[in-house]
Amino acid sequence: MPGENDPFYCILCETTHSRTEPRIKCPSCARLFCVDSINEMIKTGYTKCPYCPEELKSFNFPSIFEVKSNTHTISNSNYSKSGKFSKDFEEATSEPQDQGLNNEVFPESTKPIKTDLKYKMRIQVTRTFVPQFVPASIRTEIMSTLVIKSIGSTELMYLQIHDELPTSFKAPTRDQVEILKGNVHLKAFEFKITDGEIWITMNHLENSPIGPLKHNEEIIVKYPIYAFVKSVETFMIKINVAGNIYPKVCNITALAQTGPITVIP
Repeated sequence: MPGENDPFYCILCETTHSRTEPRIKCPSCARLFCVDSINEMIKTGYTKCPYCPEELKSFNFPSIFEVKSNTHTISNSNYSKSGKFSKDFEEATSEPQDQGLNNEVFPESTKPIKTDLKYKMRIQVTRTFVPQFVPASIRTEIMSTLVIKSIGSTELMYLQIHDELPTSFKAPTRDQVEILKGNVHLKAFEFKITDGEIWITMNHLENSPIGPLKHNEEIIVKYPIYAFVKSVETFMIKINVAGNIYPKVCNITALAQTGPITVIP
């Protein structure tokens, strides 16, 4: 665990920060996070530390921020409105060194560096509808096929689909939902409908028959939706997919407007 006077890796922004950059230390688990990431996380309504139940508070950069060393005190005169130290100050205080974390070694630099550590999570979502054109005033089944692909280095163990159907569309039943990776089906998943919105949750994929979603792997989710629209119009349907690991950190999400579905005379 890096000390308060060391370069540190923030899991939230996936960046190695220099020893001179402000950080927030969780009072419970003692992990360090960058100020910008904590403030952005709190804006979304998530206020707990990603590693423990401790509540984290929004942080404003103080007029004087002391880096605990024998040689430097950083005042706000060295801190610009953009949140970066001046070039001259950064170069004057930069001391190349290695800093280990989770058995990984960062390159020899104290400036922010993008890394590919174990918590780099990325997902990609695509969806198709068949058919895309439906007749007005006739109840029509439309098959929705959702492809969730991991494009990050972390194996995803948790996925949640939130499908926001328009009011003139009806959701499927649970037994109409098919989830598979390759030729292996996932039978154990949570399914609920609230106000016409579909929620499908896959917990602990690492313990399931399909396993976690690894880099470049895809999970396919199929189910019918039912259109009964009296007027001629075009619909785009919003879908949101969240991914995570265990123990959970902040969800990653992929949001897409899918479609169009066009109602014809």
